[in-house]
Amino acid sequence: MKFSILFFFSILVAQICNAQRSYTLDDDQQYIDSVKATIQNTNSDSIKCISSFRLVDVYRRNRNTDSADFYSKIANQLKLKFPVLNAAAIFYNASAFFMKMDLETYEKELIKANLALKAYNNALSYEIRGALLKNLSILHQLKQDSKTAIKILTDEAIPIAKKGSDLEILSNVYKSLAIIFMNTNDRDKADQYLQLAISSIERAQQRSSTFNESKVELYVINAENKLELVKNPEAKISLDKAYKVLSNYPNSNLNCIYFYALGRYFHKLHLYNQAVKNYDKGISVCLKYNDIISLNRLKFGKYYSLYNLNKFSEARNLLIEIVEKKVQFNDDLRIYYKEIADASHKMGDEKTAYLYISKYMALKDSLYEVNTRIEINALESKFKNSENAKRISALEAQKERSDLIIKNARINYMLLSVIALSLLILLVFLYKNFKQQKTLTEVQAINHSQNLANLKAQKEVEVMQAMILSEELERARIARDLHDGIGSMLSALKLQSAELGLYSVEEKSVTSSGFNNLLDNSIAELRRVAYNLMPETLTRMGVEKALRDLCHGLSTNAVKIVFHANAISETIPSRNQVAIYRIVQELINNSLKHAQCSEILVDCSQNGDLFLISIEDNGKGFDTTQMNGFTGLGLKNMKSRVEMLNGQIDIKSNLEKGTIINIELQV
Repeated sequence: MKFSILFFFSILVAQICNAQRSYTLDDDQQYIDSVKATIQNTNSDSIKCISSFRLVDVYRRNRNTDSADFYSKIANQLKLKFPVLNAAAIFYNASAFFMKMDLETYEKELIKANLALKAYNNALSYEIRGALLKNLSILHQLKQDSKTAIKILTDEAIPIAKKGSDLEILSNVYKSLAIIFMNTNDRDKADQYLQLAISSIERAQQRSSTFNESKVELYVINAENKLELVKNPEAKISLDKAYKVLSNYPNSNLNCIYFYALGRYFHKLHLYNQAVKNYDKGISVCLKYNDIISLNRLKFGKYYSLYNLNKFSEARNLLIEIVEKKVQFNDDLRIYYKEIADASHKMGDEKTAYLYISKYMALKDSLYEVNTRIEINALESKFKNSENAKRISALEAQKERSDLIIKNARINYMLLSVIALSLLILLVFLYKNFKQQKTLTEVQAINHSQNLANLKAQKEVEVMQAMILSEELERARIARDLHDGIGSMLSALKLQSAELGLYSVEEKSVTSSGFNNLLDNSIAELRRVAYNLMPETLTRMGVEKALRDLCHGLSTNAVKIVFHANAISETIPSRNQVAIYRIVQELINNSLKHAQCSEILVDCSQNGDLFLISIEDNGKGFDTTQMNGFTGLGLKNMKSRVEMLNGQIDIKSNLEKGTIINIELQV
């Protein structure tokens, strides 16, 4: 137990904060170069921000204030664009307070950062919260509040760190919890959490500049705990893992704790000379780094090995050397006094033994007196405050009771009056509101029905007018075709037949040939007019064949018309087939007439009752916002037929890229 006291304290100091880590391998340059390269090569401001904060962390740990301030300025400018990084910045900036040992402000900033990061459920938030909660628990350990420290780690830090992706942070949280149990001498429970910590960090990939330091420190702590559990072989395995890393860094101050643990291992095996050699190696490293805490710890360990070698004089001088310098804690000084007295007694130097046992007793009594006085003052203050509070409370309670009776009666009367009046007003308001809402609903229903009826009637009139006008124009066109085409041809035939008797036989033969040609042209013109009225292929072979013939017939060398059909049923009602045919005919005619295109793609397909038409040209488009102002009858007729089949039409047109028209019809 004597060996453990200084050990626990030194681990606590080493664990207090990543930004003030006391152990280093001095291998940060590779990590720094890697992070700088990330900052230079990325276009992401969020990555630049978090990488800059990580550089600040490294530079502050290495006491490079200028570089830390430079990257801190960059990070704090970039954080403003990202709420989660704005919250994370509180944690990273807080390390500046720890560097000044302003632990009170540092704790407040950690709590503030934790509250800000709770709003974000992502890996970065979880990782930072895991680290800051671990630091909060260590601050409570420094205040001798182990209960709160354990609660923070078990209830918050471990679950949060598990959600993150950084196993090094999870390992450090487990390690912090193990150290608390080591401080309370619960070695078995400490061992459980140390194994979880080792398992986590051995599965982790190196992500931080402190990764290797964390592994070495964890292996050494585990080894010392295994020695206290008398599991010496397991302790040696853990020490060998630490040495595997440390062998590449012989000048690292982590050798202070490594050689202490190795010395303890040999001491446990009763190989005291080997223990002393390793303590001396650790002492030489501590002197180089001026690490007083680890130095005193190594000297104290060496003292016990020398003591067991019966080298009492050398052992005593080692402790006298410690107490003549500044010792941070009176509890440690008290132990040193007792051990010096014991070694002096073994040497037969009773005078020195008496001197130091007297110092030991005086310090022990002093500590007891101080603690007792503090406890008595606290109890006395608590008792006086309690008595005064009781008397004041009794007088105030008596006065309040009398005032309360009067006030209650007055308040109850006023309250009942207000409630009654409020209920009356509420009932009147609700009744009036109900009547108004009922009347308004009835009026709205009537207006809605009338509007629907008016719209329906208006639409029917528009459709009827369009169809009548279409029929009149169609009749006029047919009359014009019959008069100008077939009529003129028949008149010519009549004249030729009248003059046929006046010709000679040879002349009759020639005239007969012209007569037959004119008759053939008349028949062809008659067929063309009839086809425009109702294509023969539409009535005999269906809409797909009719549309294919239409596209083929209208296609020329100047304009190529391509037709595609997919799954068109032959059972579509003939009325609907005619409507489909006229719609496609009108769209093709519009493209030919207005688009000045060189290619038209017609695509028709059917899916159940849904008939889809898509027509695309590569010509000159038009402004679709001006469609309502178009006066062309063809477009109106097409829209009427689309509405007749409960369809929808979508027109997309570009002045340079042409027009795409998609139509859905219910057939």
